[in-house]
Amino acid sequence: MKKLPLPNYQFLNAFNICLQDSDSKNLPAMEGILQDIPRYDLQYRLRAFSTTLHQSTQSRHGHSGDIVVGNVTKKDFVDLYEYCFVKAGGRVIYDKLRASSDGLCPLCGIGSVSTLDHYLPKARYPLYSVHPANLVPACMDCNKGKGSSVFNSNTEEPLHPYFVSQHFIDEHWITAEIVETIPVTAHFYPTPPPTWSQDSQQRAINHFNDFNLASRYKTQASLLFSMFTDRVNELKHEQDLSTKDIQEHFLTRSQTQPANSITRALMEAIAKSSWFCS
Repeated sequence: MKKLPLPNYQFLNAFNICLQDSDSKNLPAMEGILQDIPRYDLQYRLRAFSTTLHQSTQSRHGHSGDIVVGNVTKKDFVDLYEYCFVKAGGRVIYDKLRASSDGLCPLCGIGSVSTLDHYLPKARYPLYSVHPANLVPACMDCNKGKGSSVFNSNTEEPLHPYFVSQHFIDEHWITAEIVETIPVTAHFYPTPPPTWSQDSQQRAINHFNDFNLASRYKTQASLLFSMFTDRVNELKHEQDLSTKDIQEHFLTRSQTQPANSITRALMEAIAKSSWFCS
């Protein structure tokens, strides 16, 4: 997981830029809600900070002609994103948001950013289709994995990279275990601290499961094991370290990794495995 700074772009600016490129027949209706956009922006931010975005008004699945606000339809908002934000004047904002995570997906910590994910899916929350704070740089797996989910409680809200509480970033809650097979594999699972609130614990578990991180981390770990196996052999045969010393080496090195990175979890698992370190 990775926390990102809030985008410098305001909802009103992004919305206005998109309107300038819109040829929608319903453009007057969209211009008519410009004065309300700052209010919707503030509402989104307050809810994001308080983990109450699930209280946002949901649109029905399909039904593109449904009115969202004023006389603006769901289709109007979705088209604004697809034709004006992605392909026209809003593309400058799109590209800068996508680059804000330095290429690493903040939702999983392993994927390469290739798109923007609507934190509140535009199919169900179209009002925020071009809200920069609702657009998160993401890898394709995370973008497709979340889909068009509707959130019904605070624990169902994934960790929002722009608004996530710092304890999800700083405190260790992803654990791995070495599976003694040939070839070696690892099992990953969430272990949120018992000192966290029940809601925080469940939210971390749901985030881990919703983005299928156990399976994806297992696959990624298979690419790291070759490097770690070589390191064990080097410590054992070239530096003549004992199994216990090798375990201590991995434990010490693990503490230099980000708290919830796959490398931290995997190195801690190796440190506990005399089988792997022997």
